[in-house]
Amino acid sequence: MTEETLFELARKTPEAERAAFLDRACEGKPELRARVEALLAADAASSPLSKPSPTIEASTGFQATASFTSPEPSPGIVIAGRYTLEQKLGEGGMGEVWVAKQSKPVKRKVALKLIKAGMDSKSVVQRFEQERQALAMMDHPNIARVLDGGITENRQPFFVMELVNGLSLNKFCDEAKLGINERLELFVPICQAVQHAHQKGIVHRDLKPANILVTMIDGKPVPKVIDFGVAKATGGKLTDESMSTQFGAIIGTLEYMSPEQAGFSNQDVDTRADIYSLGVILYELLTGLRPFDSKRLKQVALDEVIRIIREEEPSKPSTRLSTAESLPSLAAVRHIEPAKLTALLRGELDWVVMKCLEKQRDRRYETANGLVRDIQRYLSDEAVEARPPNTGYRLKKFIIRNRGKLLATSLVFLALVAGIAGTTWGLIEANYQTGQARQETRAKDQALIQTQKRLTQIGKGVELFSGLLSGISPRSEEKEGKPLYEQLRVRAVKAADQLESEAVADEVAEARLQSTLGNTLRELGSYSKAIEVLEKARSMQEKKLEANHSDTIRTLAYLAAAYAAVGRRGEAIALFEKVRDIQLKTSPNDPDTLGNLSSLANEYRGVGRTVEAIQLLETVREAMVKNLGPEHADTLLCLNNLALAYSDARRISEAIPLYEQVRDAQVKHLGLEHLSTLTTLGNLADSYRDAGRPADAIPVLQQARGALEKKLGADHPDSLANLNILAATYWSLNQLDQSIPLFKDILARREKKLGRQHPDTLVSIANLGVNYKDAGRLAEAIPLLEEAYSAAQKHPSLRSMGTQLQEGYVKAGKFIEATRLTNELVVDARKRLPKESLQLARQLALLGLAFVDLKRNDDAEPLIRESLAIRQKIEPDNWITFNTQSMLGRVLLHQKKYLEAEPLLLKGYEGMKQREKTIPPLGSKRLPEALDRLIQLYTETNKPDEVKKWQAEREKYPKLPEKK
Repeated sequence: MTEETLFELARKTPEAERAAFLDRACEGKPELRARVEALLAADAASSPLSKPSPTIEASTGFQATASFTSPEPSPGIVIAGRYTLEQKLGEGGMGEVWVAKQSKPVKRKVALKLIKAGMDSKSVVQRFEQERQALAMMDHPNIARVLDGGITENRQPFFVMELVNGLSLNKFCDEAKLGINERLELFVPICQAVQHAHQKGIVHRDLKPANILVTMIDGKPVPKVIDFGVAKATGGKLTDESMSTQFGAIIGTLEYMSPEQAGFSNQDVDTRADIYSLGVILYELLTGLRPFDSKRLKQVALDEVIRIIREEEPSKPSTRLSTAESLPSLAAVRHIEPAKLTALLRGELDWVVMKCLEKQRDRRYETANGLVRDIQRYLSDEAVEARPPNTGYRLKKFIIRNRGKLLATSLVFLALVAGIAGTTWGLIEANYQTGQARQETRAKDQALIQTQKRLTQIGKGVELFSGLLSGISPRSEEKEGKPLYEQLRVRAVKAADQLESEAVADEVAEARLQSTLGNTLRELGSYSKAIEVLEKARSMQEKKLEANHSDTIRTLAYLAAAYAAVGRRGEAIALFEKVRDIQLKTSPNDPDTLGNLSSLANEYRGVGRTVEAIQLLETVREAMVKNLGPEHADTLLCLNNLALAYSDARRISEAIPLYEQVRDAQVKHLGLEHLSTLTTLGNLADSYRDAGRPADAIPVLQQARGALEKKLGADHPDSLANLNILAATYWSLNQLDQSIPLFKDILARREKKLGRQHPDTLVSIANLGVNYKDAGRLAEAIPLLEEAYSAAQKHPSLRSMGTQLQEGYVKAGKFIEATRLTNELVVDARKRLPKESLQLARQLALLGLAFVDLKRNDDAEPLIRESLAIRQKIEPDNWITFNTQSMLGRVLLHQKKYLEAEPLLLKGYEGMKQREKTIPPLGSKRLPEALDRLIQLYTETNKPDEVKKWQAEREKYPKLPEKK
């Protein structure tokens, strides 16, 4: 191994472990060690490592080094007269990567890579030029584009490429908690980018997650492959110099390296080396682990690491994962239960990964496109081409590994086989005749027993359902003083208990009855009992029936709906996804399949996976309209769920027409007082309120309230959901004397029925807390808001309670608590929300105003400035951007910075005035607020004419209520 390679390996080893590494690698070679230590000392003195930015990652593979001194690049240095260095992103063995500002011919931010100090040996300059030329040859949306290149005044080669703002592949997937299918979908364009490079004659040779950055474009994750610094030409020349690698150097990163590449001479490396690396990346994406234990590789000498890579067979992903101590945490970031994760990988995904990792490269996928096709087959529930090695191949591998032991063993084995074969054949022939006679008698007895069982089952079924339905009529409602719904619920619970104590003769039939009863209990609102009964049915059916039997699938769907009803959404989603995977293979257009897909999407919506929910519901809508018709009950339910998802995404203008379409069809076919119609009316009213039309919402809600409580009872979830919307509508109208009693009633009923920790109960706690705060009842508000906010980690939809609680602290004079919480919310927002996103801009503005309420304008100013900068970049023509300008002017006004405040306040008002028609009703007060700030500015700066002018303009708008 060359001293350059050893230097790079040692340089990447932590200082505490470096001496031990050199002991192993340089054993018996003191001169080599001395030269490597000299290189390490020179490197430490001339070019200390800089840590990469947390949001932009750059990396290169192991590269050769040499000694050379050059002025150290630093912020402010101008390269080639047009690129000003701003911030170092990171560095590898030969190159430094900087964020640079390009001044001409266009102004933009770019990534600039140049040879770092001490790295201009002929071989390194040649390889650097190779990377520039390799990138210039490629044009693919998932490969970072090269824009320019040249030589600096200090003879340092450089090239310029697009700046990729993103996270490394694994970090992005884990932080976004992508599921397995989502990870596979993200992996496909990576493979397509590699295929493009291969078609251009380029082998990357250092593919790894750090060299794949994921950035958000139009709200979608887009992977970009970077760093072709160790690429190899598979045909022709990329530069005027030879492309061959220096003898004895290892090019790449060992843990992602193919067996043929892992050595001291890799002249015979072709595109299939990248297929192997893609397999390692896929292995890690799916499991969070690499094929070989990283701890073990760090503890052994380099020669042993290479032997492991070249000779040892890695475990299949599912096998490796099943024994991992970190399985629970690995499953959590993949949105799946541990046992289900290993089960999901077992089989086809194992086969795909292991085909990539074959030691013999002719057994791997021939191209990256071949790998893409198999992944797409898996995602489409089609059979993959990858298969486990056949018996002959495995036997051949076994013999090669165990030649000596097998020679003696095989002779004994052959003798045993010969003796056993003769004896076995005689026994089979003798037993055949006797077995035939016994089988005929047994068949007759079995038929009689089955007939008796069927009669018992029919009798038990008739008895159970007669008890459930007998005597139920409108008169019984008057006689017992209970709604029909409540009477049925009590009888269904009794029937379930009776079924358990007096089991029918056949276990499969009993499970079928339990499944039907369990679903009935769910629909009647007895969720705990429903789950109990359905779990028993599921257990019996999974023992007695095939996994894809229609009875089993039906029970799983019923059970998923029951889990959803009690807020156990993780379990509901896992079951619905299991049902989906089977039904899409067996009956993709069946009404039950489409209905279950709609329910799955609704659960995605419930856990904040709104984009997935909308995509799935839009697909299901098309299939239902085509197969069932536009006014079928299931189609209307799907449209209702889609409208809910649009509402969650703040696409109210799309939600309202859908609700109105569903309402009109339901009134036509079911009548105005049907439960489905009433549920839709509640959702429609909620959208009217969100659209600033509360006056339209209230009569609809009041009409629905009476009908729901009459049919279902006041405690039914549908009745409470409608009541919650009514209370929220009163709150939006500031009629707190109406909203507070309703919210108190809802909370009491939900807590009694669902428990204190149920998501619906927690939402009621939050709603009541906000109402108490707005009414000035702070002693009652703050404990409720604290309780709701503390649950936000488990229920992200409650995060907004942080700003409500902060406002409560300010109103109560608890400024220390308010300041602590505001700082905490700022940190959380930066950690949780995408950089330079509208979500971050919105949260920063809210938190900036929270600091204004705390009279901490110095803390507020940078937050609102950052919010404005993001908005001006993403949506410069939106009225909200101009409102943010006015808000920043307000902060500067409070700081007496009148000269800075004036242009912001003027532009903010004028921009909003020009876009007044685009401001929704809920934002109508923003214009008069902006005018009030201008009046305050000119009053404080003693400009009476300006005050008079703006007061005249202000009179066109109503007076705003004073803040309590």
